[in-house]
Amino acid sequence: HYYECSFHHNRGKSVCENGYRAHMQAVDEAVLGAIQKTALTPDAVDYVLDRAMERIAERQQASKDSPRQLDEAISAEQRKLNNFLALVAEGKAPQSVVERIRELEHRIGALKSERQSSLIPVPGTRDVNALRKALRGRLSDLRQLMYGDVPKARQVLKNLLVRPVKFVPETDGTRRYWRLRGETTIGPLLDPIYLGVASPRGFEPRLPP
Repeated sequence: HYYECSFHHNRGKSVCENGYRAHMQAVDEAVLGAIQKTALTPDAVDYVLDRAMERIAERQQASKDSPRQLDEAISAEQRKLNNFLALVAEGKAPQSVVERIRELEHRIGALKSERQSSLIPVPGTRDVNALRKALRGRLSDLRQLMYGDVPKARQVLKNLLVRPVKFVPETDGTRRYWRLRGETTIGPLLDPIYLGVASPRGFEPRLPP
C-alpha cells in the first residue's frame, strides 16, 4: 500500500504530474515515531499542563467581573425570548419569530456555559501534581494504541493534528523524496521528515538525526 497524489492517481499526468509514491507502512511508522518523540513524553505532558494552568489563571484574572456581566446578558436575552414566546402563545408569531426563538435559546445556552466556565477555580498544586502523574502514567497506553492499531491511531491523530500531514515532493540529484510536515495542537511535529519515493528497488528512508 502507498500514499500518492489522488489527482495523479485518478486523473493522470494531464491533471497532476506528481507521480511520487511512499510506502504506507513506512510513512505511518515515521509519523507515529515523531509523535512519540514529540508529544508522548513527560516533558510534553508538563508543557501542556503548565500552559493550561497559565491560561486558566489569566482568564480568571481577566474576567473578575465576568459572572455579573454574563448574568446581565443572560437576563437581557431571556427577556427577548419571553417576548417572542408570548407572541407564539397568542398565535401571532410568523416563521421568522420561531427561527429567532431558536437563535435566542442557543445564545442563552452558550452564555450559561460561558458563565459556568468562568467560575471554575484555578487547580491547586496538589491537584495539578495528581493530574500530571496520571497523564504520565497513560503515556504507555497511548504508545500501545499508536503502534498496535494504526486505524485507531489515525482517528486519534484527527484530534492531535492541527491539519493533515503535508507531503511535499522533492528531488536530490537523481533521488526523489517526500518531505512530510505536520503540526500538533501543542506545536511543531514533523519539520521535516524525508521518505524515499517508492521504486523497483524498494523503499529507502532518509530520516534526520
